[in-house]
Amino acid sequence: MEIHELITETLEWYETNPRGKKSSGACVYLAKSGAMCAVGRCLKPRVAKEWADLDFGSIGVTVSSEQLYDGLRPEYKDISFREWKHLQYFHDHDSHWTDENVVTDLGWIYLRTYFDYTKEDYNARKVDRQPE
Repeated sequence: MEIHELITETLEWYETNPRGKKSSGACVYLAKSGAMCAVGRCLKPRVAKEWADLDFGSIGVTVSSEQLYDGLRPEYKDISFREWKHLQYFHDHDSHWTDENVVTDLGWIYLRTYFDYTKEDYNARKVDRQPE
């Protein structure tokens, strides 16, 4: 899988699923409600449960690259560590999302800046992924 596929998949996921957050508003890999962050939903279920209670589970801070790649499901291991860090940052910042899980203008700027991914890319990929 390449990063643009993962971003499309992630945005589609949040159309029907809440972001992984604690009641305090802090993002988590797996919330008690079952909601997951952009990274948490790509982890092996056992690892997501183990990491659910990390108070500061930021990739590159609490979670090393080795731990991340050991914890990811196989289909997500081609994404670079740098891209995972940026995807987590994108997910974690409320300024990138409306209360309804719609990406804000600032969120689209972030995706375009770090991933060269635009709203138009998303809409085109989403149409391409629709079953015939």
